[in-house]
Amino acid sequence: MENITLNNEITINSLIPKVKEKFPLLSDEEILKILRHGWTRYYRYNLMGGDVEIKSYNNKYWFYTGQLTKNSINWFNYYRFKLSKRLRMMYTKKKIKWDGYYYFAITKDEYKKYFEVKRRGPKRKIFPFENKKLYKIPHECRLKYIGCKAIIKIKHHTDLGPTSFKHKLECERDNMEFWLIREKPDTFKDILVETNNYNDIL
Repeated sequence: MENITLNNEITINSLIPKVKEKFPLLSDEEILKILRHGWTRYYRYNLMGGDVEIKSYNNKYWFYTGQLTKNSINWFNYYRFKLSKRLRMMYTKKKIKWDGYYYFAITKDEYKKYFEVKRRGPKRKIFPFENKKLYKIPHECRLKYIGCKAIIKIKHHTDLGPTSFKHKLECERDNMEFWLIREKPDTFKDILVETNNYNDIL
């Protein structure tokens, strides 16, 4: 098997003796297989733009590849950006079947206008919106527009890819419904993987 070079001095094979000291019951072939598999996955996720965390409570080490900052606003925005990438990556990796809906955000004014139109006169069959970005993954839309009042889901017959921008969007009344209505903008706690429901994707 090809000996992978990690930098100018270290190769995969050169790490085998050090790992052997920690795990003497493993053969050299088993260690090599584990190291190659781990390095390949690390490289692949890093290449796709993902951050990588490796930790062990038993051996007391923590390894992280990504951006760390003490600025809470920068960290919040960075977390949103990376989580969006992770959602899209896992959506593809798990081969999740598209549900036939696209999602887009509306402002507080657009939300009020929507209900004002519904209350006045005969029922409108078409609701127009302008400059809307459609998302295939609803959680990604939520992360991009953390301050919007609501997120609408619309039935779509064509797969437009992960996202699609529409200068003019006309939604049929019977093909649209609210996926999310907010009382206040999302905070860090609201979007954390540990406190939110991303189980269908992550």
